[in-house]
Amino acid sequence: MAIEIVYRVIKRNGEQAGEYMDKKLADAHDQRLDCVYTIVDLISDVETGLGEDKVEMIAEKLIDNRQDLMAALKKVKDLPTPAEDENVTPISAVG
Repeated sequence: MAIEIVYRVIKRNGEQAGEYMDKKLADAHDQRLDCVYTIVDLISDVETGLGEDKVEMIAEKLIDNRQDLMAALKKVKDLPTPAEDENVTPISAVG
């Protein structure tokens, strides 16, 4: 008789995302899913009209291209808020 240890990665909807005999691979898949769901939650906070499956596809695309995404994000500078800089007037407040 043999004993096998199987690690199952489960999506938040209860569906199985993967099954592994190697804990490292299961942990890596789980961390990827955690990242996907974080991105999905961020995008879902904005009214996009997209279903969760489409938003998950976008999140996975961002993760698959994370080096390009990180390079682009590193170029972004934080803008001072009006409270930080009295000389800055947001465009939405003009007009």
